[in-house]
Amino acid sequence: MERETSSPLLGRRPRASFRRVCKFRHLRGTPGHKSTCIDNLRDLSRTIPSESDGLAANRKWVGLPLSGGGGRIAVPAHDQARRLKEGVIPSLVNSANVTDFAFDPFSEDTLAVGECVCVCVCVCVCVCVCVCVCVCIHLVVFYRA
Repeated sequence: MERETSSPLLGRRPRASFRRVCKFRHLRGTPGHKSTCIDNLRDLSRTIPSESDGLAANRKWVGLPLSGGGGRIAVPAHDQARRLKEGVIPSLVNSANVTDFAFDPFSEDTLAVGECVCVCVCVCVCVCVCVCVCVCIHLVVFYRA
């Protein structure tokens, strides 16, 4: 009896292979030891501008933007690496959303926070004419520990 020599792939249907590719695939590093990490960071902000840094740190403090009402920034101590408690994270609350923040290079206990407050004023002179003026005020707020 003769066997047919056919390819095993002819009877099969080709499968499409889709793999998710991470944009950080070229980044290499080693994770730190648990005793040097701050763990359980929740509610980190994902809406900070792309021009600003998402993290600010110096020898004493680490600044992280948090999501939620107003511009909240968590400032845990750098030397007390630990798992943060469940619940509300102690944070600095600003009057508007944070656009950028940085620690003062000359004073380790000072954090400068930039925020944009937009004020719109509409004045109607008569029924036909209505003038609206929107002004963006850029504020820099300094916090001291």
